[in-house]
Amino acid sequence: MVRPSLRVEAGPGGAPSSADDVDLVERARLGDPEGFRGLVQRHQGRLYRYALRMSGDEDTAMDLVQAALIRAHDRLRQCRDPSKFGNWVLAILCNGCRHHLRRGRTRLPLAASPLESLTSIESPARDLERQDLRAALSRALAVLPAEQREAFLLRHMEGMSYEDMVPVTRVSASALRQRVHRAREELSRLLKEIV
Repeated sequence: MVRPSLRVEAGPGGAPSSADDVDLVERARLGDPEGFRGLVQRHQGRLYRYALRMSGDEDTAMDLVQAALIRAHDRLRQCRDPSKFGNWVLAILCNGCRHHLRRGRTRLPLAASPLESLTSIESPARDLERQDLRAALSRALAVLPAEQREAFLLRHMEGMSYEDMVPVTRVSASALRQRVHRAREELSRLLKEIV
């Protein structure tokens, strides 16, 4: 299989449909570079946002996503359920983020992304308030232990069910519930101090 050139962009990436993923995975497995390129375009925004929240640095997040996508491309035959490609590649990224954090290479706290810092003409005061809240949440997330941050982000930022989180994290649903609960408690405490 020829590896396509991958250029990760921090653009939007909504919730792609699993039916389209199946088609793109099959095309990529047959050697069509447009198949994998389509998967990258569909999932890179979600992956980037997750990596940014875990690493706290835009360049590091891009590197982590790039590495995860290359690994996914190289191991595409191992994706057992193409309809769950998004969660499968997210699991690869989660592993990369964990490895990165274990090496102690992180620049937390997180800064607001350039897109999030834009203000609207209609309500600059409200936008400033939201910006302050985002920054406070980013600082609070940065203080959480990596396992709690990971579980909280997957549950509340990615909207995943505990059952979907299990194969991504390789942690039991009950342990994930406990991590999310502890993360919520700690975030609540930290936000009261920060705000």
